[in-house]
Amino acid sequence: MILAKTKILYIVYTSILIIAFLFGILISKTTTTGLNGPHMEGILWPNPPMIKPLQLNNQHGEKFTLENFKNTWSLVFFGFANCPDICPMSLQAMTKAAKALRAETSSDFALQTVFISVDPERDTLANLTKYASYFSKDLIAVTGTPDELKAAARSFNTLFMKIEGVGEDYTIEHSSGIFFIAPSGHMASVLTPPHNSLQIAERFQNIFSFYQGISDE
Repeated sequence: MILAKTKILYIVYTSILIIAFLFGILISKTTTTGLNGPHMEGILWPNPPMIKPLQLNNQHGEKFTLENFKNTWSLVFFGFANCPDICPMSLQAMTKAAKALRAETSSDFALQTVFISVDPERDTLANLTKYASYFSKDLIAVTGTPDELKAAARSFNTLFMKIEGVGEDYTIEHSSGIFFIAPSGHMASVLTPPHNSLQIAERFQNIFSFYQGISDE
């Protein structure tokens, strides 16, 4: 009975993920109103959603809230350390893109990379510290209680669900977009997988140039 219930939940959640994935593609194709050109593709404008309040902890045990997204650009990815493929590939591409972007821009340019683990049972702060170091010393790894993570997921309009197994032999289904957050706390864009560093860097440069143009008006 429990197995059948889990199977039904898996089917339902997989269907939701497919819908969310298609919605992400639709969002990523959104273009700015009144402006033309391929460099505008994927920018959420004129009404970018604002990230809602959240309460998490980083790998050093420090509070990580909405305030940590203010006054810096952010690249954000939801996943978990035991994820076999999409998570490590996306995090590698994201941190590589961020490193290249920081090298190309001026010293007053602020960009952080954030990995939100949705597996607090296995992804302890100590495990997150080790896992984040595989990709970059600058990668911020955060997690929280199940309720805090659900609130964070709602804040980003993303999804995740634990698929039960035996003991720690379980997995987590989750959306796999990379979120581009502006220093104002607004979601500027969502990039759907598969991800590569050049694609991420190009999307960010287009967003950054667009926001600079707006601030100069």
